Amino acid sequence: PGDEAPASFVPRPTRVLPALPAPSRWEDVVGQARAGLIVAGEGASPRAAQWSRASGFPLLAEPASGAWVNGGVTPFEQAIVSSDPARQVDTVVVTGRPTLSRPIHALLARPDVRVVVVDPHAPWVDVSGNASVVVADLEATRGPADAAQAEWASRVRDAARDAGERIDSLLADGSGRTMLDLARVVAASSSGPLVLGASNPVRAFDLAVPTLEGRAVHSNRGQAGIDGTIATAVGIAVGAGSVGGATVPASERVTAVMGDLTACHDASSLALAAAMGANLDIVVADDQGGGIFATLEHGRAASAEAYDRWFGVAQAVDYEALAAAYGLAFARAETPADLAELLATDEAGPRLVHAPVERAAHLYAAIRDILN
Repeated sequence: PGDEAPASFVPRPTRVLPALPAPSRWEDVVGQARAGLIVAGEGASPRAAQWSRASGFPLLAEPASGAWVNGGVTPFEQAIVSSDPARQVDTVVVTGRPTLSRPIHALLARPDVRVVVVDPHAPWVDVSGNASVVVADLEATRGPADAAQAEWASRVRDAARDAGERIDSLLADGSGRTMLDLARVVAASSSGPLVLGASNPVRAFDLAVPTLEGRAVHSNRGQAGIDGTIATAVGIAVGAGSVGGATVPASERVTAVMGDLTACHDASSLALAAAMGANLDIVVADDQGGGIFATLEHGRAASAEAYDRWFGVAQAVDYEALAAAYGLAFARAETPADLAELLATDEAGPRLVHAPVERAAHLYAAIRDILN
C-alpha cells in the first residue's frame, strides 16, 4: 500500500568458496614408490595421463574411462594385474570407478598395497574399501621418476607387449568368430566414437584390444547397464553432430557394439535412430543370449538346459526384418572379417549390422591369465 514506507535494503553477508579445490602435491600424497600403477575407471580424471608421464607410473585404463583419449595407456590391464610381476605393486593411484575386472578389485584390496583415491566428490569411490588416502585432486610430480619405478614401468611395458603377442597367437589358433575377435576388428576398422554394450562387449575390448588411443568410448555401466544402449548411441551421434546429410568420414561415424539381448531390450530406439538420421552403425554381436553368464560361477554351475533357460534366454529375431520395420539400412557380417569390410565403407544414416559370434567363454579367463 502507498501509505507504507519502503523497506530499507540491507545487504546480506556473502561467503565465496573456491570453484575448485587446489590439487594436492604428488610428493605429499603419493610419495616414493618402487612399483606404482595408475588405474582409471569410469569417470577418471583427465589428469591421469599427465600423472603417468610425470611419475613413470604405468596407466591402466578401462575402455570407457575417458583416459584413452589422451593416449599413454598401457593395454591388457587384466592380464598385467593377474600376472606374477604384479605381486610387486606397492602403490596404486585410482581415479574413477573401476567396474570390469575382478583382478583389479583384488589388487586394490591387498593389504600390502597403498591405495590413493583421487575423487572430487563425496562419498568417494573406494571399490575395495582399502584406501590409504583420499584427495579431491592431484597435481603431477615435478621431480624425475625414481630409478626403481622407471625400471618397473619398463617391465610393465614388456609384459604388455608379451601379452599382446600371446593374445594374437591364441586368437589366431581359434575360429576367428568370437566376441574378442569382433572387438579387435571394430577397434582396427573404425575411428569415430564407440559405444560399448554392457557385459561381454566392453569386457572383450578391455581384454583383447591393443589400443583405443584417441578414441571417445562410452558405455552404460551398473546393474541397469543394459538399458537404453541404442538410445545412448543415438545421443552420442547427435551430440557429435553426426546426423543427417550425405556420407560422412569414418572418423565422424559412431559405432555401437552390443550383445543381442541388449539390442532387443532397446529395439524401439531404432525409431529414434531413423528419425534423427544418426550416422551410426549398430553392431549386434549375437552370441545367442546372455553369454556373460558363461564366464561367471552361477552360469558355469548350471546344466546346459538350465543355462539356456535361465541365463542364455536367446531370442529368435529376424534382424533384417527388424531393421526394415524401423527404416534402417541392414547388413549381415557372418565373420569379423566381413565386419571389417562393412565398417570401411562410407555410409550415411543408421545401419543395423547383425554379426553372429561364438560365446567362447573359456577365452576370457585364458586371456586374463595369459602371462601366467
